[in-house]
Amino acid sequence: MYNLHCLLTALKKLKISLPSLTSGSQSIFRKKPQIALVTCMYNGLSGTKYGGRLNRDSFYRDSLLTIATNGLPVYCFVSKSEFDKIKSTHLGTMPNIKWIFLEISDIPFSSDIQSIKATFPEAYTGFEWQQRCVEIMWGKFYMLRRILQEHPKIDCAYWIDAGLAHAGIISPKYTSDEALNAGRRHDFISAFPSILFTRITKFVDGRILGIKTTIPHQRVIPEKFNNNPYKNSNSLIGGLFGGLRNPVLKLCDLFDQKCIQILHNNQLYFEESILTAMYADHPELFKSFTFDSWYHEGWTDFYNPKQINFSQFFDQMLQNPKPGYSLNCPGNNSATESTLNYPKNKKEKDMKTDQNVFDITLHNMGLSDKPPFFLVIGAMDGVSFDDFNPYLKAYKWSGLFVEPIPEQFRRLKLNVQVF
Repeated sequence: MYNLHCLLTALKKLKISLPSLTSGSQSIFRKKPQIALVTCMYNGLSGTKYGGRLNRDSFYRDSLLTIATNGLPVYCFVSKSEFDKIKSTHLGTMPNIKWIFLEISDIPFSSDIQSIKATFPEAYTGFEWQQRCVEIMWGKFYMLRRILQEHPKIDCAYWIDAGLAHAGIISPKYTSDEALNAGRRHDFISAFPSILFTRITKFVDGRILGIKTTIPHQRVIPEKFNNNPYKNSNSLIGGLFGGLRNPVLKLCDLFDQKCIQILHNNQLYFEESILTAMYADHPELFKSFTFDSWYHEGWTDFYNPKQINFSQFFDQMLQNPKPGYSLNCPGNNSATESTLNYPKNKKEKDMKTDQNVFDITLHNMGLSDKPPFFLVIGAMDGVSFDDFNPYLKAYKWSGLFVEPIPEQFRRLKLNVQVF
């Protein structure tokens, strides 16, 4: 103790301070940082007042099983009824998954969210709102904060969507022909080793991981809610983000502040839209990776080798580039064609999920040399019941909105002013 006291006294005289373990780069850790993953699983919400995807039970469970195989602590929020279905499965017996009971109605802001939905049903009953649960989207930040507050020894926390491990967005090089032929579309264990999150922590260097897409699929919140204007149309995704304890806690506080602002205006937005607004206001908080497409080389008809795809984030973190690709992914368009595809007997239709045909058609129209001119009769607010709204913004198409109802027309003008 005497020697330590002398050392600290000498450092003080020399005006040299020891780095704080509560802020800054992961390089300050004298030992390997304790990393935890946070997620949730709520099935059976389709058709309810909350909204959710239909028949995703096995989808989410198989994907989470893949993610949890890396052995990192996984904190998964579930309802009691959901856990009753899981507890007897292999997923329910995974020792590194900690199950936390939380009912949807107990997630913060739930009563306000439901009140706004009930007051403005025409604005929040469209397809996009039927498919997504606002409580879950906003609740991600509550769940992250809660885990960090209840477990002070956790150094880094990352939110990861339970369904992130699947063939639609992860390159086939992270699985096997055998798995794909057997229909195991979530068997991507090699894409989610524990070292992935160690390298993400090094990559973000004390900031928040922000994965951005140049083709946003959600409307942004109006700039009146922001401190800074948007610099471009890039949008953050909400399926994977996080970092060191203090920056994550700050992110959660900022997110709540933005939600309160939005609720006071009787409006709702997806968490990705709010995250994008936070990026505009606080770019210094984020370390970003930018991609252009969800379609990797397994999508033989829709893959564009000149674009950076989402799966290349894993390439960069795991230092496992596909032949012809550089690890310098963001902004790099030097990629060349690869011969790596799904097994020849894997039918293209097997790769299609809800609305893919619709999305692919509009995406290809956006990439064409002759952009379309659109005409929307009965446009309402420009978002509700309008599945191609994101493409209008992403590709800057010209067109005409027609809406006879004054209140809807007022909302329409607010929503399309960001185009």
